[in-house]
Amino acid sequence: MHRPQILAWPSRPGLLTLAIVCVAASSVWGIAAAQGVDKAGDEHLESLYVAPADREECNLDQDCDDWCNEHGKGRRCACRCPKFASDADFSCASAIKHCQALPRNFWGGGFNMTAKSFGKECKKHINLMVVFTASSCLHCTDFEPAYRWATPWMQARGVEVGRVDVDQNKEFADDHGVTSLPAIKFFQKCKDKGVYKGVHSIEGMQNYTEKVTGKAYAHLRTSDEVSRFARAHPISVIGFFESPDGESDEVDDFSEAAEELKFTHNTYFGMVTKRDAIAPFKGQSDSLWLKKSPSVVVFRNLEGGGEEDQERETLLMSEMNSRLKDWIMERSVRLVDEITNANFVYYESLKKPMVLLFLDRKQSNRGLLASMKAVAKRFHGKLSFGWLDGVAYAGKMSALGLTSTKLPALAINTMQHGRFAFPSTGQFTESGFTLFVEDFLAGRLKPGSQAEEG
Repeated sequence: MHRPQILAWPSRPGLLTLAIVCVAASSVWGIAAAQGVDKAGDEHLESLYVAPADREECNLDQDCDDWCNEHGKGRRCACRCPKFASDADFSCASAIKHCQALPRNFWGGGFNMTAKSFGKECKKHINLMVVFTASSCLHCTDFEPAYRWATPWMQARGVEVGRVDVDQNKEFADDHGVTSLPAIKFFQKCKDKGVYKGVHSIEGMQNYTEKVTGKAYAHLRTSDEVSRFARAHPISVIGFFESPDGESDEVDDFSEAAEELKFTHNTYFGMVTKRDAIAPFKGQSDSLWLKKSPSVVVFRNLEGGGEEDQERETLLMSEMNSRLKDWIMERSVRLVDEITNANFVYYESLKKPMVLLFLDRKQSNRGLLASMKAVAKRFHGKLSFGWLDGVAYAGKMSALGLTSTKLPALAINTMQHGRFAFPSTGQFTESGFTLFVEDFLAGRLKPGSQAEEG
């Protein structure tokens, strides 16, 4: 038995849930998938290839049981994309998925290590990414292609990838705070830099490599560079300093925060010190980014979204009453974001109850999301808020006690696997959402129950 996934979706045993597969999908933020990796001659990859004549279409892993008995050669099988093993592809259309054997454990990475060998390896490699999986962890095999093909690219840029079998190194994993599998931690000069909370994909690991081996912040010299940077990352943090010599304390605070948050996967820093680059964004209008210098602006960008989807918060540094790092971290989560395979692991890491709104994408949901955002702003820090495609995740709705065919729908899922369904008579309005959340926080709801009427 492995440690339970925090905020795991209630599900039938044996089914891969969103909490399990969340770290496998690709993200569009950043660079493309691994290039130039020579896959020819990889005997294990060749052994996973399924000839067209032997392919069997599927929708669920269970559909492959009979195929596996005939073709699996004693290995575990699943329903995956044609390029799953060769490209770590999870994003193909369902119509082209077919049954196939899954890769073996510890196929990817640079080398296997143990608690005993860790000290030697971290001294040997300045930048060391440690991937915690386990021989008995069935779903961990889903990430082996990403580990396999990302590793050579990372090694070429000075980051080594070590693998740890938690079955054989449980105490070592516990000492490093590993609470779910798979997990990745980054070490630089043997110093623990924290858990990698991004996507366990080729692209996600490459993006992270570029981030941790680069500079803590970028110098933005023109207004065009500032505009592009503000939208370029999931979280963009820009410091504006018109008189850097006279604002040296604030510049130092900003630099320190950038260094401290360098090892986060999604937060990028830029600094502007040229007056002509700052001028277009400064003024008294609420539509402008800052009123005075020095200021720090945090931008939360929605993947694939437009300018209207961007969230922005500004801090006048003379009014700062906490550490800048803490202020930024508190503002690094969108008030209401779409919960997807790519970002679920990040929301999971927040360790807060999740308010989940299920929507029909074919309908206009702007009003519902605006109401949810207002409630999220009111209860910021106490819960996390997100929405999901109710058609794609109908099974998850049922697991949370909701009627899978009725949209919109709302529920709260907790770290203790508690399920709180929105009452069937509840109003999908700001006041209705507020009452539901207040009842939850006050302890007036029981797991699986509906909110009290009236």
